[in-house]
Amino acid sequence: MLNSKSQLIKTRLGFICFLPWVFFGTFFVAGSLAQVPGGGAKPKPVPPTGPLLNPAPKFSEWVITFSYPQDRPSLKTGAPSPELPPLAPSLPRKILTTKTGDVVHEQTQDVSGKVFEKWQDGPKNYIKPPGQTTWGVLWHRGANNNTSDPNFPLPENGFRGLDWINATAYAGTIKTEAGAALVFLGLGADYVDLSDPKSAKDKLANESTVAYIDFQTRLPSSVKEDDVIRTYTFTTPPSAMQKLPADLTNEIKKGNESRAKLLAAPKQEF
Repeated sequence: MLNSKSQLIKTRLGFICFLPWVFFGTFFVAGSLAQVPGGGAKPKPVPPTGPLLNPAPKFSEWVITFSYPQDRPSLKTGAPSPELPPLAPSLPRKILTTKTGDVVHEQTQDVSGKVFEKWQDGPKNYIKPPGQTTWGVLWHRGANNNTSDPNFPLPENGFRGLDWINATAYAGTIKTEAGAALVFLGLGADYVDLSDPKSAKDKLANESTVAYIDFQTRLPSSVKEDDVIRTYTFTTPPSAMQKLPADLTNEIKKGNESRAKLLAAPKQEF
């Protein structure tokens, strides 16, 4: 009797785990089973072919606009919540990034309107915080695309905080006002049925982490993390290599000359 029950359990488990099925759709292909609220299982879509996120083109320019909960009306009340604390003035509001090969210029405007300048030339980063007249030097602290903090150097692909975009996080494809987009959900998110765009839009708005990647270009369109929304707008790319500004070039030259003098100076014996 025990063997019969054991065999029945194994059979049922085998049916649950290995049941073959096929799901047809415009962008979705059969892959695995995903549990959804209310029981049952839904097909987990398989990503389309090709890269899920392209790196920033060698010559490109884009603007990232930051939107915070304090900026948006509540989904429930339609008005900003009075309980939310005021935004910290140093939070980024907009970042203009111009990339020409290994030379990258970032101009960050914070919530208060102050501008933070940054140039990236190969492995070196030069920064000029608001109100300063001289440049500081920041060396790469290793590849770090796990943070959206603009104080960190740009990762190799050009986009901060998007290293979680992968096949596991893929939730399907949805049509937006800007066109078709790949949708990615953060770790632990519930299944979201994207077949009904209106219903899906409401459900995705309640997700804490969701990313939209343009279906055609495979470049980021919008990313929401911890209620902070980053909107990416790609503009006309530069046609020629950009040069470091004159004041920065002069500081680099003076710094190199000072180091050369120190190295050439005779060593003192003690």
